[in-house]
Amino acid sequence: QELADEGISASQIGRILAALDELGLSDNTIVVFTSDHGEHLGDHGRVQKGPPGLDSCVHVPLLVRYPGRIARGRRVGELVEAVDLAPTLVDWCGVQPPPIFQGRSFRPLLEGRPYEARTSVFIEYRDPFGSSWKAVRTHAFKYCRSNTGAELLFDLAADPYELASVAGDPACAAALHTMRDELLQRWFSVERQYLRRTAAY
Repeated sequence: QELADEGISASQIGRILAALDELGLSDNTIVVFTSDHGEHLGDHGRVQKGPPGLDSCVHVPLLVRYPGRIARGRRVGELVEAVDLAPTLVDWCGVQPPPIFQGRSFRPLLEGRPYEARTSVFIEYRDPFGSSWKAVRTHAFKYCRSNTGAELLFDLAADPYELASVAGDPACAAALHTMRDELLQRWFSVERQYLRRTAAY
């Protein structure tokens, strides 16, 4: 719906790629298809976007085309964050990423070279002067915590659609402890840098 709202139809993507081919620009053009967030569209009884960091909202498509650098049809299952995209693009351009960048390049991953994969992704939702959620996701678990102290823990192997929190399950106490610690570590890592103030944030 957002693509349509912006006057861009998903059916036009092929035309863009074809035009690059016709103009002989494909081999020197990086094409990225992604989104800043998803839409719940009824999942978990929610619509639009918002907290607490469920996959229906935060797990978005990421397609990258760079002929000669990325093998056609290559698929990877590693965790990446939206903040990793800019460092990846400037890496391909041979530009030193500025210190304000928080992410790191995943160019080696896409090119099939040795790459130190992320063990988790960090997710934030903030309503200025209102509710706030922090979340961290590994391949195995998702942990979400609000500024009111509410906690959610999802066992993604047993519950990939995040339908039942196991935060209060004694059998998952060790996983809960581990994910709390991971959230704190990622949170501190993100806040090591001074970020420029924007809007109400």
